[in-house]
Amino acid sequence: MTSDTLTSFEAGYVTCLQWLTTDDDGDSIDGLGLEDMAPEALDEIHADCEAFLADNLTDMDWYLANIGDHHSAGHDFYLTRNGHGAGFWDRSYATDAREPLLRLSDSARVYGTSDGYIGYDGLVYVT
Repeated sequence: MTSDTLTSFEAGYVTCLQWLTTDDDGDSIDGLGLEDMAPEALDEIHADCEAFLADNLTDMDWYLANIGDHHSAGHDFYLTRNGHGAGFWDRSYATDAREPLLRLSDSARVYGTSDGYIGYDGLVYVT
């Protein structure tokens, strides 16, 4: 996988990962380019995102029709799987229908946490 083949969902995921990842000085790496991502990290992100979308077709269709776009869904996937204080479940302000959001949240949590870190080569990897 190359960085120029990211889907909008994957790009939203990577944007969120970079926003929440810090360097050795504790500063966010937000604003790094995709060229700063290790190829292995992009491959892992692609696999997780593809699997999540395949497992949640109906609820993702509902999300896209009622809540946001693929980019925001990728962002929500990253936040929810890592247990941050926002994510799919937190989007209920936009609708009275919570069930699809809760199912997406439950599904995201199954993937466990995956944090970013900067390797010795200066590239961003995921755990």
